Amino acid sequence: MHLRIFIAVFLFLTPLLITFPAQSTVVSPRAVQAYKQLIDVVHLNSKENTKYIADTLEVIDKNSFDGIRAPIFGIIAKLETNNGNITLANDYIEKAIAALNKTANHSYQIDALNHISWVYINRGDYATAIYYVQQMADYAFEHQHIRGQAIALNRLGQCYIELGLSGLSFVPLENALVISRQHQFDNTELLALLYLANAGLKSNKLSAQEIIELVEDASIVAKKMNYAQGYINRLQGLAHQMIPQYDISEHWFKQSLAIATSEHDVRLLRLINFDLAKLNYIQHNDALALSYAQTSMMYANRLEHLSGKADLHYLLSQINQRQGNTQMALEHLNTYTDFLRSDNNKNAISLLTIMDKRINGLRQKNKMIALENSVLSSDLAAQKAYNERHTTVMWLAAILFIFIGISVSLFIRHRLMAMKVAISMKDALTGAYARSYLKHFLPLVRQKLAKEKSLDSSFGILLIDCDDFKQINDEFGHGGGDVALKKIVETINTEIRAQDTLFRWGGDEFVLMCQSVSKEQLNDISSRINKAVCSLNITYGEGAIRPTISIGYALHARNNPLNLDELLKVADDYLYQSKRAGKNSVFGV
Repeated sequence: MHLRIFIAVFLFLTPLLITFPAQSTVVSPRAVQAYKQLIDVVHLNSKENTKYIADTLEVIDKNSFDGIRAPIFGIIAKLETNNGNITLANDYIEKAIAALNKTANHSYQIDALNHISWVYINRGDYATAIYYVQQMADYAFEHQHIRGQAIALNRLGQCYIELGLSGLSFVPLENALVISRQHQFDNTELLALLYLANAGLKSNKLSAQEIIELVEDASIVAKKMNYAQGYINRLQGLAHQMIPQYDISEHWFKQSLAIATSEHDVRLLRLINFDLAKLNYIQHNDALALSYAQTSMMYANRLEHLSGKADLHYLLSQINQRQGNTQMALEHLNTYTDFLRSDNNKNAISLLTIMDKRINGLRQKNKMIALENSVLSSDLAAQKAYNERHTTVMWLAAILFIFIGISVSLFIRHRLMAMKVAISMKDALTGAYARSYLKHFLPLVRQKLAKEKSLDSSFGILLIDCDDFKQINDEFGHGGGDVALKKIVETINTEIRAQDTLFRWGGDEFVLMCQSVSKEQLNDISSRINKAVCSLNITYGEGAIRPTISIGYALHARNNPLNLDELLKVADDYLYQSKRAGKNSVFGV
């Protein structure tokens, strides 16, 4: 009996201690005014802004600032991060976190968590960022804070994008956009539009025109706020690069660069120099690509953005390799792979691979803690009122729900950390996996194969080679060849299953690795891909590219140990047969 009473009291008090900030003395009007003015400081690009920060810090330790200290320190940490002053930002973010339990009202708590998560996202420390985004989501729902819900949904979408999970970002971002427009939250509407455009760019789920329309909508909101024009110009450039209209893309990038320079926006300077480096690399302007990449690296170092630096090392390895500087290319590649092997607790998360459907479901239904699941909360509340006399049963149910919530959270985090390497191993041009990912991929294949129960299912590969690709390069240039390769990969991805993985093997050759596949399925996948690519009509300049491919496929015999080299050789023999048969055909066994 005493144990049950103790559990009941503990469970009743714990949520109050966790979810409600301690109520301090009333925040003084001066403190409120100081915070409102801070919100209007977008960048530390003037002596006036810098002096205002210094003046605020002189008075922030007064008791009248107790209830608003967390969001003030949070926004100063955000400004210092954006200005590249990481040491100062670290100090202020620690103070913001320490003051979280003293905020005077729900809005200040939401703002503080928003600023804190922003800082960690923009430094590439995604694990910590997600932790504070989850806290913000929980808090916003618990207290029915509508603006907080929109902010949390935006931050969740931003995390998905930063982690390489852009396809999962659309649901939270679209919900954030609906909430923002219903309640006229200009700031969260602007961010939702910008993040949706970014998600469209990275997921290939939106056309260039759809992305441009989102950016134009964002531009209308931004003009009202006099904010984010540099980021809008950058997204315009990325959208036109998709088309591809490289001259227009470069124009927008340089406008963004000018704004970033004038505003001392180190984050945008890192991003836009990286974009210009990639644009020039695509166009084979290697000297310019190298210059922009080195400048981006300088800003990434200032921000201590580890995943950003890793992306740059990979790009620099490609540039140096094409310039014939093999030693330098190898050094950059080694640094990149060192990052992939580094420990997450040292803020070295790499971009993640696509999560499976179970994780997606858990993420949407549980991670947001009823931002999209208010029905469950209502049911629980009704049940509690109806069964008020049966407190023992109710507390046991509460324990069960808490246990389930913790288990789900730990399960998702474990899966996220276990899968952190894959997406960073992708080919920069096509988005297919690079051969270097094999060392991570093959152990997973062997594990899956060992657990495969169906005798009809095994592991199969398709060796795919673009026919007469040199002629495409000769006729349309490398730009046309690059566009053709990207379109071919996009087309292949529409025809394959969730458990199939596409690698760029080299040049215009690709390997599709299929798990849990039968001989009939392998033949069907090969035929569908061949037919889909053959039907492409790619407009480039004033001409049209009509690519075809030849495929050789092979299925692993389950009674033998898996030997990838032997399987590739069998597939290669069948690919040779496809070529001899006149190309644009499929052979295999």
